[in-house]
Amino acid sequence: MQLINGITATAIFLSLSLIDSSAITSFSFANAVKSSKYAYQKMADTSGSFNSFRLPVINNAGTVAFDANTDTASGAYTSTGKTITTIAENVGLYESIGNPIAINDRGTVAFVATPARGTTTTEQPTETIFTSTNGRVTQVPSYKPSPESGSPYYDRIVSLALNNRGTIAYVGQNMRGIGVLSSDGRLIAEANDARLSTVDSADINDRGTVVYRSQNGFEFKILANEGTIIKTLTSTTYPLYVMAPKNGAFSASLNNRGTVAFVALEAQPLDEYTAQFNPAKAAILKSNGTKITTVADTSGAYSSFSSGSSFDFAAVPPAINDRGTVAFFAQLDAGGEGIFTGSDPVKHKVIATGDSLFGYTVQSVALSSDGINDFGQITFIARLANGTEVIIRADPLGTGCNCFVK
Repeated sequence: MQLINGITATAIFLSLSLIDSSAITSFSFANAVKSSKYAYQKMADTSGSFNSFRLPVINNAGTVAFDANTDTASGAYTSTGKTITTIAENVGLYESIGNPIAINDRGTVAFVATPARGTTTTEQPTETIFTSTNGRVTQVPSYKPSPESGSPYYDRIVSLALNNRGTIAYVGQNMRGIGVLSSDGRLIAEANDARLSTVDSADINDRGTVVYRSQNGFEFKILANEGTIIKTLTSTTYPLYVMAPKNGAFSASLNNRGTVAFVALEAQPLDEYTAQFNPAKAAILKSNGTKITTVADTSGAYSSFSSGSSFDFAAVPPAINDRGTVAFFAQLDAGGEGIFTGSDPVKHKVIATGDSLFGYTVQSVALSSDGINDFGQITFIARLANGTEVIIRADPLGTGCNCFVK
């Protein structure tokens, strides 16, 4: 699934078709690197105008979408490996463009931006979701709370996800709390509901099923909303907790078969309000609502699925495709870190620190929960020994994937 993070916070219904998406920059990325299992295609790097990236996402055409900072702006972009296209930058129509971003198989990109003053009906524009299709940018209408509810608009976008029908599921915050919403006008869950103490970021599949994580005390659940039906895909209390990263934006990765992939960590409650988490006892799990399968855990060669050694660092959410393949970030008992697709870090390695890319040693890697497509192509960020950051698409070899004709 292709995910997007975001919220719609203002009641503006303008269609913005003023973006010049013909701002396409050509790059020469002919020198792809091959290993025994993958060909590594460079999608973008920081050797030119880009100076930093946020997590990239990928669709089934192999197109990668990403947020980036340049020497003069921040913006949303796509790359085919041959050309980079500017979707939007924080000049003119936008005061700012930020994470997250999503792309579906039709090539529609969803991104979060703050409209510039003068382009909205409010004095203080708030974070808003936009979509871009074939160069036409459209603002997604905000969720409108009923007047009698007394609820303010959701004015901060925490996370969002986009399906192939163009429907967006997102998590929004306001002064009262946090909610899970969709672009078709549904309020799916609110943290100020008596049953929930918090909710986290949502994903949506092509059936319109929305999944999100909820917490009530020391119980964590991943819930699937199927119209009027709410289904529990998994429920955990200690010793295993469904974990959220440090910034609170937990990402459950959902595929079109209704299977969700997630991280769980061991936790021991210390009192009524706090718990001590142990990243060294963790698992990458997937659930279809009736069966939970362990993809990998820390009983073997993996030391953790977090980007640090304690809960002060984020547990990195995995990504799942429609074939059920799960890609995940892990640290190794032997040292170093990498991206893998199974329990054996040799057999299932995608990339790891110490490997060589384009003549330089890989020093660190980062993966998003929308980082794998149905052909097994995986996109990630790698930091190289020369200080360059690169966005890579790893194309599996020997699978019949004509990965370079895009």
